[in-house]
Amino acid sequence: MEKITRANLLKQIDSVNEKITNLESKVYNYATNKAWPGCLVINKIENVKQLISTWETIHTTTKTSHDAIEALGLDKLGLVNEEDEKFNGFTLKEWEDDLKLCAQKFADAATLDKLRKAKKILEKNMSEDDKFAADMNAVADLIK
Repeated sequence: MEKITRANLLKQIDSVNEKITNLESKVYNYATNKAWPGCLVINKIENVKQLISTWETIHTTTKTSHDAIEALGLDKLGLVNEEDEKFNGFTLKEWEDDLKLCAQKFADAATLDKLRKAKKILEKNMSEDDKFAADMNAVADLIK
């Protein structure tokens, strides 16, 4: 990472602001819209502990289901259809992808928190000339 100096302070603030804007506008679209039995709907998971617990619950259940299909020979008999491979209406891959997306949402929130702290420090160290230059850059963008 480039060292931050007085000469590139405004560039660094612009970079931090752009990253903040991108993360704040990021949309997390989940394929699943139901709660797994005993778990929350994925978009309602509030912390990593709940996320891990949901992953464990889903994988324990799906492994048991797949083991039953194999043990009974249902797959070899051609008795398993697409719906039998779904869990609460969604494929295992859809559940996994949504849980990974939720993990990314938590990571993005942590990054956003760090960026906001960095922005505060950068702005605190702006000189009057830096503030004037930032304001004039904003005006220039407005009248383009």
